[in-house]
Amino acid sequence: FCKPQLLFNYTLVDENVPLITDGIVIEISRRHLSSPQFFIGLTVEEPIDQMPGGGEPGVDGLSKVWDAFHNDKHLIPGLKDGGDELGAAYGGTKPGYYSYFGGAEAISGEAAEGYSTWELAEGEYIACSFEAADFEHLVTDALYKAQRYIFEMWLPNHKLSSKPFSIERYANHSPDTTSMEIWVMPVPID
Repeated sequence: FCKPQLLFNYTLVDENVPLITDGIVIEISRRHLSSPQFFIGLTVEEPIDQMPGGGEPGVDGLSKVWDAFHNDKHLIPGLKDGGDELGAAYGGTKPGYYSYFGGAEAISGEAAEGYSTWELAEGEYIACSFEAADFEHLVTDALYKAQRYIFEMWLPNHKLSSKPFSIERYANHSPDTTSMEIWVMPVPID
């Protein structure tokens, strides 16, 4: 269980100003992609109530996606050498489900046989960068807190929502990784 961070409920940081609290550093910035970026990986569809942080116990399908991807990553054609890794959560194909893509940056949008693709479209994004003490805290406690902060505090207070997907972006997805970013495509609220 993640310990709630009450400071996040009352602190609204400006863009490019870090907030340091409860063992994590979080910073919001705007990013612009002038051309799409492509990723190749694996996709799983799970019930929404099994989404990490949803409170329902069960098998961690997202860990299984990443484990399977990393086992075969060296065999996947078309991956960019040293490219970022990306996790994307988005609407599922049936009610009550969501889909999750886990993969790495590719040279082009061509799919490798047996793998899924994800296109990070050109346009403006809000990026929430954050760091934690270690990888385990990064992908559990810190990720949960950063998602709550950006979706429940920062975006609404800037009169924004987001397109129906959320991106987790890693320089690499290994036990040594201690920082990552959440990317969302903003949509103004009228």
